[in-house]
Amino acid sequence: MKMKVLLASLLILGLAFTSAFAAVNYVDVSSNHWAYDAVMKLSDLGILTGIVQADGKTYFNGNDALTRYQTAVMLKKTLDYVELNFARQGTVPQNGAVDGTIMSRLEALELALTDSTGRLIDTMDLQLRITALENRISSLGISTNGSVSQSTVESLRQQIMKFVEDLSLTTKKLDMLALDVQNVQNSTSNLTVMESKVNDAVRRVDTLSGNVSMIQSSISSNERAISALDSTVRSLSSSLSDYDAKLSTITNRASANAIEIASIKESMTTLSGDVLSVRDLQNKISSLEDQIANVKLPTEATDKLDYLSARVNAISSDYAKIGDLQNYVTKTDLKANLNLYAGIDELAQVKNSSEVLYKDLQTLRDDFASETGIIKSDIGNLQRSINAINEIVTIHENELASLKSSVSTVSSLRSDLNALNSKFNALTDQQSKNFAATQASIGDLEAKINENMDMLNVTVDASLSRISLGMDTVNTQLGKNESEIKALKTRADSLESRLNTTVVNLERYLKISDLETQPVIVNLSERVAEINKATVDAATKQDVEALQKKTSPWLILSTLSALAALGISIAVLLGFEL
Repeated sequence: MKMKVLLASLLILGLAFTSAFAAVNYVDVSSNHWAYDAVMKLSDLGILTGIVQADGKTYFNGNDALTRYQTAVMLKKTLDYVELNFARQGTVPQNGAVDGTIMSRLEALELALTDSTGRLIDTMDLQLRITALENRISSLGISTNGSVSQSTVESLRQQIMKFVEDLSLTTKKLDMLALDVQNVQNSTSNLTVMESKVNDAVRRVDTLSGNVSMIQSSISSNERAISALDSTVRSLSSSLSDYDAKLSTITNRASANAIEIASIKESMTTLSGDVLSVRDLQNKISSLEDQIANVKLPTEATDKLDYLSARVNAISSDYAKIGDLQNYVTKTDLKANLNLYAGIDELAQVKNSSEVLYKDLQTLRDDFASETGIIKSDIGNLQRSINAINEIVTIHENELASLKSSVSTVSSLRSDLNALNSKFNALTDQQSKNFAATQASIGDLEAKINENMDMLNVTVDASLSRISLGMDTVNTQLGKNESEIKALKTRADSLESRLNTTVVNLERYLKISDLETQPVIVNLSERVAEINKATVDAATKQDVEALQKKTSPWLILSTLSALAALGISIAVLLGFEL
C-alpha cells in the first residue's frame, strides 16, 4: 500500500510538471478563457487533441458533449504518457519497489531491536545490570598481588565502564534511529492520507463522469423524443398537405359543379321558354285550325261559285257551238261572258288562296311536328340531364359531407399540431435551460477539480520534498549508524580481547578446583559478544530469534556466574596476598 501511495504521488507530480509535446493553437479558445490554461496544458501533454477543419485550422469545440469513447481515449493517453515519462525518467521503478538496500537496512535494524515476541530489547535493563555488577566489583575493594594489580583491575573496570558508555550511546543512537523510522512511518501515513485524497478525487471524477453520462443519456433521450416529435409533425404536415390538396380539388370540383349547375339552370330556363313558345305555337296552330275549319264562303260567293261551275260545265258542253255562234254574239252574252270570266278569275284567286293556305297549313303542321319532335327530344335530354344533375348533386352532397368531416379532422389535426408545436417549443426551451445549467455545473465542477488538483499538486510537492529530505536524512543517519556500529563492533572486539586477556591473567592465580568458574566468565564474554553482534550485524530474523532464544535463559545465570567468579577471584587474590 505504501509503495502504491508513493507511486501515485510521483505519477501525479510528474503529470503536473512534465511536458514533452509541441504547443497547439486553437482558433476557438481565447487566451482570456477561464479554461485556457487547462486546455493548453493537456493539449501540450498530448492528452487532448483538436479537430482540423476544411480551412486547415484547428478547433477545440469546447461546447461539444464528451462521449464515453472520447473519455476512454483520453484516459488511455494519460496512462500511456505517465508510463512513458516515468519509466524514462526512472523516478520510481516500474515494479513499484523501493530501494532494496534501504529496506534491508530497516528490516535488519528492526530485527536487531526486537526479541522473539516482537518487542523492543530493553537495553537500559542490560546497562543497569552491568552497572550494578561494576558497583559490586568496586565495593569488594579487590587488592591484587603479583601480575594482577589494582591498576589492572582498575583498567578492567574502566574498560567495562567504557563498554557500558558505548552500549548506552548505541542505545541512544538506536532510539534516534527508531525515531527516524517513526518519522518515515509518519511520512508513509501522510502518503496514505494523500492516497486517500487522490482516491477520493478519482471517485469524485468518476461520479462526475457518471453524472455527465446521465446528462448525455438524458440529452440523447430528449433528442430522440424531439426527433420523434419532428417526424410526427412532418407526418401531420404531410397529411395536412394531402388534406389541403384534397380540399382544393373538392373545392375546384364544387366550383365546376356550381358553374355546371348554373349552366344547366340557364338551359332549363331557356328550355322552359322554348316549351312556352311551343305551347304558344301549339295554341296558335289549334286556333288556326279552328279558324280554317270555321272558314265559310259567303252565300253569294257559294251561289256564284255554283253558278259559275254550272256555267263552266255548260260552256264546256257548248264549246263546240261557240265557234258557230260567234257571229251571233250579243251584248248580253258578252256581258255575261265577261262576268263569267270575272267569276272564273275570282274563283281562281280563291282557289289559289286556298292552295296557298293549304300549303301554309301543311308547312305549319310539318314544322309543328318537327318542332314537337325536337321539343320532345330536348325534353328527354333535359330529363336525363336533370337526373344526371341530381346524381351529381347527390355525389357533391356526399363529398361535401366528407369534406366537412375532413375539415373537422383537419381542424383537430391543426389543434393537435399546435399543441405539439407548443410542447416542442417547451421541450426545446427546457432542454436549452437544462443544457445551460449542465454546462454551468460542469464548468463549476471543472473549476473545483482544477483547484483541488492544484492544491493536491502543491501538497504532494511539499510532502514529496519532506519525504525526500527525510529519506536523505534517514540514509545519512543509517550510514552514520552503520559506521558507528562498526566502530562499536571493533571496540567490543577489543574489549572482548581485553577481557580474554584478563581471564588468562586470572587463570594464572586460580587453583585447579576453581577453574570450574572459568567457563562462566568465558560464557559471559561470549554472550556479550553475541549480543553485540546481534545488535550491530544485519542479521536475519531467524538468526536474531535463535540468538534471543539462546541468550534469554542464560542472561540471569551469566550474571550470577560472573558475580560468583568475581567473588572467587577476589577471594583467591586475597588468599595470595595473605
